[in-house]
Amino acid sequence: MLSLLRKTLALTLVIIVVTAIVAVGTAVAAKVTVNIKGGSLVLTPSGDSSLTDVTLDGTDQSTTGALAQVRVRDGRGTGVGWSLTLSATDFEEINDPSKTIAASGFSVSAVNMTREAGSPAGSVTQNAGALSPPLTMMNATAPGGRGSYRAIPDLSLLVPAETFVGTYASTVTQTLL
Repeated sequence: MLSLLRKTLALTLVIIVVTAIVAVGTAVAAKVTVNIKGGSLVLTPSGDSSLTDVTLDGTDQSTTGALAQVRVRDGRGTGVGWSLTLSATDFEEINDPSKTIAASGFSVSAVNMTREAGSPAGSVTQNAGALSPPLTMMNATAPGGRGSYRAIPDLSLLVPAETFVGTYASTVTQTLL
């Protein structure tokens, strides 16, 4: 009888311990992973732009305007950086290409860059200056430049006093490396 009592007592203790363990619960860690894939480095170039009209008066003059918006989007996720360079051809009179205004007097006077939400601040530098030789207008050194950046560059052109009357055009090339 004593043996039966011991077995009953032991079984009761086992049931109490198992119930206590189940009541407390169990925590199990689960790992969640995600694979992030790199995208592309994309330039959305500006469209055509114009400068303000100039009335010749026998002195050198300046004219200004703005290049349409330029956008750089770096979705590569590598942080290797990039540079946006602008260069310009000489202005040629559209009906007589022998009449020119030198591109050396054509410049970006202000970059006016903004970063889009989520893009790191301070990782892209802006540079104003002449477009001939080519100007590195925006530059992101490693590990910067991730995200999206927009610029609407202000332009300035020196029109020499000896310029012929006419409508002149230059081609601005935008290169993203």
